Amino acid sequence: MRLFLICFLLFSFAACRPGYAADSKLQEAIKLYNNKQYKEALFLFEEVIKVNPQDAYASYYAAMASQQTGNMSAAKRYYKTVYNLQPNGQLGGYAKSVLLKVDPASVTSSGTGTESGAGLTGLKAGEGRRTTPGAADSQGESGTPKFDPRYPKEFTVRCRKEHGSIMVTPTLDGRPVDMVFDTGAPGITIGKEQLEAIGLRVPSGKPDGVTGGAANASLINFWDMKTKVKLGPVEKEMNLCVLESNSSPPLFGQTFFKQFDYTIDQGGGSIFFRQKGLAQSKDRNAYSVPFEFIKLGNRIVVTVEINGRPGKVMFDTGNSASAIKFHSEEQAQKYGLKVPEDAAVGYTQGVSGRGRVRIFPINRVKLGPIDQANVECAVNDEGHDGTLPLLGEPFWKNYQYTIDMDNKQIHFVRR
Repeated sequence: MRLFLICFLLFSFAACRPGYAADSKLQEAIKLYNNKQYKEALFLFEEVIKVNPQDAYASYYAAMASQQTGNMSAAKRYYKTVYNLQPNGQLGGYAKSVLLKVDPASVTSSGTGTESGAGLTGLKAGEGRRTTPGAADSQGESGTPKFDPRYPKEFTVRCRKEHGSIMVTPTLDGRPVDMVFDTGAPGITIGKEQLEAIGLRVPSGKPDGVTGGAANASLINFWDMKTKVKLGPVEKEMNLCVLESNSSPPLFGQTFFKQFDYTIDQGGGSIFFRQKGLAQSKDRNAYSVPFEFIKLGNRIVVTVEINGRPGKVMFDTGNSASAIKFHSEEQAQKYGLKVPEDAAVGYTQGVSGRGRVRIFPINRVKLGPIDQANVECAVNDEGHDGTLPLLGEPFWKNYQYTIDMDNKQIHFVRR
């Protein structure tokens, strides 16, 4: 249950939240929670809730802090509060998922789940159900994708490799911009200065919220901005998450291409897209690896063997710095790894996170046909283990691969 709980912590941090940056008591409570001072954090969360009982974010953290201190009765009460406040919202979806495990009778079977929005955006005051513009729509009653006549059956776009990342050049309102094609990113994210650099007017006024990010606990203002996004022949009107500052390249995430299967050919410099609703033949030389798709955040999760020990990792084309990245030393230990005292020290500044890391080789890592020795991994010094480790591009760089969303498989072919 503890690991399950920690997974939800990342999601709550990675989601965007309304403008609470000035709420010093809440921020202090979050800091205490991240330092594992759960009792002290719970006291402050309860103080915030007394002032604002409608604060689903504080109630959600109070639920997790209660659970960490062993008070499941209080935890259930707070989770129910969150679910009642946002039955169709993102936090309500998280709370419902917990309640279905610990107290299923408290959640009605007719309650709806959660949907992820574009980019990192999500939580706004009084928000109900959100959908992704341009993507609704291609699901049948059974959840099986149907052919969407608005888009071509299949198409190919050019891509290139820069510093280990796969780059594409979509247009935003007709202005081209280089972005990282990132299977680990839920949506499209760009900084204000980056938007200004391509000649688009940046959003103004009060931010729509703040976001923390997966490898970074600091809060950054963001704005939702509706924009026409085009890649190849496909154009959609959808939300961008515009960050007040962004030192990493813009991210082109799954809200745009989630109704397509896609084959990435790094050697040939192309990505081939095909609508999910169409029959697809598999290359007879391909080796298929199953994956789990987590709808919340559009995450692709695979099981690798690390020194013979199986463990789940996120398949992340945006992680170009190392074959595997762990978010904390504690997380690496859970995968049977100990950081050597003489591990090299490095500093990352990219789409897979930033900060000080320690770098060392893993004896052996295996995923399907890819079996490598002396695999370089990186461990964040000041991160958290609230999300899965990232399996990055250096691990599969010699393979062409197809993400088959219908069958939940990745088909690898050695180039």
